Amino acid sequence: MIITKKDTDKITGLVIESLIRFWRLQGHHLSGQFIRSLDSKVREILGGKAIDFFMEDYGLILNKGVLAEKIPYNPGSGAARSDYIEGLKRYALDRMRVSRREAERIAFAIAKTQKREGMPTRGSRRFSKIGSRTGFIELAIEEVEALIRMVITESVGEFFTIEFKSAIV
Repeated sequence: MIITKKDTDKITGLVIESLIRFWRLQGHHLSGQFIRSLDSKVREILGGKAIDFFMEDYGLILNKGVLAEKIPYNPGSGAARSDYIEGLKRYALDRMRVSRREAERIAFAIAKTQKREGMPTRGSRRFSKIGSRTGFIELAIEEVEALIRMVITESVGEFFTIEFKSAIV
């Protein structure tokens, strides 16, 4: 028996459902853009099939975190504008529903903390229902791994892989 479209659809559904679940449990959900960006493509490979999963780039960043020295904030640099600070301002506006002036203050406070601690910060754990703010991809795969193995076992004889990639947006 070979892995059918029904099998790959089932596996894809299990993985995406679990990704969404852990994304939300870690407290990342805000606009829904990440969830809408989740997509997959099944491709034929030598001896079987592979499912590639696509997502917004920031999903992979939030999954792994960022070391403090990699945070793109350089206080006193004299830069007129920073995409990083602008992103934090948008986050503060959307998440906290504050004024633009307050959003700017919050953005710089977050940047300063992330520059010191990295991302996620220690304090951000309070937004997670499971205590962690990284590793949602690994948690999702771990959660559905046994179910995926059952689907594959029923379709003996094919090689099967799952990969995560950034979406081209």
